[in-house]
Amino acid sequence: MGKKENSNFLWNSIEEVAKTLQKSYSVTGKKAILKQYLNQVKQYPFYQDWFDKISMKMPKNIRLDIIEYGSGPGFLTKMILKNHKINSYLVIEPEKIFREMTLEKSKNKVKVLDSTAEKFISKNKVHFIIMTATYHHMHNKLKAMNNVYRNLKKNGKLIMGEVFIPDYYYDKKYNPKDKLNFTEKVISYTAEQIRFMPNPKNEDVADQIKTAFLDVLRIEELKVCIKILIDQLKKVGFKNIKVKLMAEKNKSINYKTLGWYIMEATK
Repeated sequence: MGKKENSNFLWNSIEEVAKTLQKSYSVTGKKAILKQYLNQVKQYPFYQDWFDKISMKMPKNIRLDIIEYGSGPGFLTKMILKNHKINSYLVIEPEKIFREMTLEKSKNKVKVLDSTAEKFISKNKVHFIIMTATYHHMHNKLKAMNNVYRNLKKNGKLIMGEVFIPDYYYDKKYNPKDKLNFTEKVISYTAEQIRFMPNPKNEDVADQIKTAFLDVLRIEELKVCIKILIDQLKKVGFKNIKVKLMAEKNKSINYKTLGWYIMEATK
């Protein structure tokens, strides 16, 4: 390829491809984001199961102090407010439009802060910290989990619903040791996600393909495996760690590869 042809090449590096894909995720406007979220929930039925199970694991006979990380549009927030007695409810959400949507869903019954788990240290410790599909967005997961631990009262509990790719080999910094092995795990996970969708549209499949590309590069979702989460939770001091695979009675689905889990841990 000559210099002239090479200079006209669409992308000069893999980083440019990644940046292009990241931009394609952008959706603006409350109605558009809510529609996108609802469509996502339809394709991933375990979202609602997460909400139900998190709510069921929290007592209803005492007034609770709660921190929720990554509320999104506020569906779990609304459910917790409806089903439980609340003393204080703080939401940590870095996206402005999600903060606004959460306040609307909660009818301004919660306090919402623009921050992240990596940054936020609470003055007031809480009984419960909850999150759904939030952990995999955290870029410094060990620091985030350390802050989560600090923000809980003694014997307080962390409950989270999360998606994990199958176990892979990683180093002390949690980076994949074997790039080929890691890439195969991501692709297998992506294929199972698509197979699990009850009624996938072209954009749903395309979204999974884009996510897989970014996962392989460790750029956007930064998904990890269960072993990494457990190791991090133990390092910061959590005990009584329980991780349960979400599954339905469908023998054609490999739920371990699909990777949807509910977990809890105690300070």
